[in-house]
Amino acid sequence: MATIVIGIAIGAGVGVAGALLVLRLQAGSKLSAARRARQLMLAEARREAEAVRREAQLEVKEEAIRLSGEAKAEIMARSEEAIRHELARRVRQMEEEAQTEARRRARNLVADALQRVAASHAAETTVSVVELSSDDMKGRIIGKEGRSWSSRPGSRPSSRRTAASSTKSS
Repeated sequence: MATIVIGIAIGAGVGVAGALLVLRLQAGSKLSAARRARQLMLAEARREAEAVRREAQLEVKEEAIRLSGEAKAEIMARSEEAIRHELARRVRQMEEEAQTEARRRARNLVADALQRVAASHAAETTVSVVELSSDDMKGRIIGKEGRSWSSRPGSRPSSRRTAASSTKSS
């Protein structure tokens, strides 16, 4: 009986070891299956993440293109408005300069015309023409000194001659 007990004990030990071995093998295969399943799930998640990333990049590019178009339009609108204001300011400035120049020229033209008319008008009003009946009358008006002075242009009668001529005539 001891041999039977030993045989049973050995059989039970081998059975337990076999059962443990089977359990271990099954557990090992379950563990490796779980690892494989986890790796497959991880690979699938990576593929999905990559697809989502690509899609997000496309959306970002499209949004950037749309926004850059809107930004260009906004910049153009602001630039056009600024240019319009600057041109209007310059036009006003040039108009003011043109008006100032026109007024100055008009004043000069009026002044020139007044000077021309005033000179001829002054000559007409200050000069009197009197007709003298004879040369004798002319001589009396001009006098001796006037005749001698007028006969020699560039020389004026001196006071010494006047005194000498007055003593001779006395």
